Amino acid sequence: MSRKLLNCWIVALWLWLTSLFNGTHRYFWTRESYSFKGRVLHAGVAQGVAWKTLSIVELVPNKHDFPSFDNFLFLFRGRYRVWRFRVEEVKRFDTEAEALEFSQFGAKQNRC
Repeated sequence: MSRKLLNCWIVALWLWLTSLFNGTHRYFWTRESYSFKGRVLHAGVAQGVAWKTLSIVELVPNKHDFPSFDNFLFLFRGRYRVWRFRVEEVKRFDTEAEALEFSQFGAKQNRC
C-alpha cells in the first residue's frame, strides 16, 4: 500500500486536534529543520504517555528521495519517527535566568 503525500505540519496539527476531543493532551511544537540548516520549519507533537515518560511523534521525509515524486520538500511520503524520553528531574525556579541555566547545565554539582 502506497503512503499518501503529506506534510509534517498537516500530521502534527491533525494529531493535536484529535487530542482535543479524546483527552490525550498533546502539545504541538515546531523547530528548525536539521537537514536544511534551519531554512524549513518542522513540526510534531509531544505527549506524556506514562509516569515520567514523554513521547514525541513526527512525520519525517526520506532524505534520499529529495527531489523526487515522493518528496517535493513540502509534500512527501514520510515515515513516522517516535522519540521516547524519560524524565530525570523536575525543579522550579524563581527567575528565567535560573531556569535557563539549569536547563542547559543541570544541577551545579553535576558540572565538570
